[in-house]
Amino acid sequence: MTNSSGAGRNYGGPNPIGGPAPAPPTGWTPPAPPQPPGQWQAPPAQQPPPPPPPGWGPVGAPEWGPQFPVQPRAGRRHRKALLVTVGAGVAVIVVIGIVGAFTLFGGGGGSGAGSPSAAVKGYLEALARGDAEAALSAGADQPASKELLSDDILKKQTEKMPISNVRILGDNASDASGTGQVHVTVSFGDQSSDATLAVKKADGGWKLDASAVRLDFTRFTATNQAMETLTAFGKPIGKSVAYVFPGWIDWGSSNKNIAVKAKPVLLESLASAASAAILPTLSVSDAGRADIVAAVKQRLDTCAQSKSLMPEQCPQKMFQPGIVDGTVNWQAPDANNAEIRFVPMKMTALVTMQTTFGFTAQTRDGSSVTGTAPAILIGEADLSQSPPTINWH
Repeated sequence: MTNSSGAGRNYGGPNPIGGPAPAPPTGWTPPAPPQPPGQWQAPPAQQPPPPPPPGWGPVGAPEWGPQFPVQPRAGRRHRKALLVTVGAGVAVIVVIGIVGAFTLFGGGGGSGAGSPSAAVKGYLEALARGDAEAALSAGADQPASKELLSDDILKKQTEKMPISNVRILGDNASDASGTGQVHVTVSFGDQSSDATLAVKKADGGWKLDASAVRLDFTRFTATNQAMETLTAFGKPIGKSVAYVFPGWIDWGSSNKNIAVKAKPVLLESLASAASAAILPTLSVSDAGRADIVAAVKQRLDTCAQSKSLMPEQCPQKMFQPGIVDGTVNWQAPDANNAEIRFVPMKMTALVTMQTTFGFTAQTRDGSSVTGTAPAILIGEADLSQSPPTINWH
């Protein structure tokens, strides 16, 4: 009978079926157990790594070079993202603050205001604090000359006539058309100004059409020669176009014989032909008048030195019969009642005076006689001269 179990036989080589496992060879090290994914460990110290294949890096260089870019650690990524988020938030806050400031204060640095009302209010606030640059930036159209639009002059204006009581009464501006009007009232000193100002879109917002009043008196010089002497804040403006801010104006003349009076330039002048609306009134100044009266008195006194009955180029004439010519002692009258009328077209003054001279004279019979003689003076004073010279008729 065949023994099919194979007992006593050596099937299967050194490790027969059913037999004990053979002992490992001497010096053999069992392989390390598999490592979890993502955690690589170096080979055991007692087992050096196999040499690299030909064409690889130098001996000792690791054969497991990185297959993907090294990723930053999670903590650093989170901190970087946080910094970016915070920085973006700060930038947004700054932008919102700037936009809010433009809207509240009517813009700045040339930018338009957030609304038509803000543009007008910002302009008046700039005038009130004496900020000429800010006031000019509130206007879409810039003046050709800024000689009279400085901080110093603006502060003189507001010292004389402070700006207050600004009230926006309404506006009809349209975003679609980009134009409109704003109704506003404001006080310049004790005077109230009620104006409807034109506004339009410019520089990304709203601005006034103009921020300075245009003064042009050149068209009046043809019929008013004295207008050429007109000044504002000591600067000549009679022969050229000038620009001023609304408010008090220091009117004057380059000729001391001329006096100038005019109304203040209020807010409504921004929307009108201001030079016609505020045409100054020119007249003979007190100094010019005093010089003319002095010249008249000198004329009378000179004529009184004559002994003639009818002195040449003098106003007094003696028509009384029986008086010996050459014996007259004239008494000159006072000149304070001389009439002086300004002729601006010729830059002269018409001087007239109706008066009497007193006299004492001898008659043909040797007696003395006293009396008065009528006198009429007519002359024209040249006000371009200082003091004025008089041409007697």
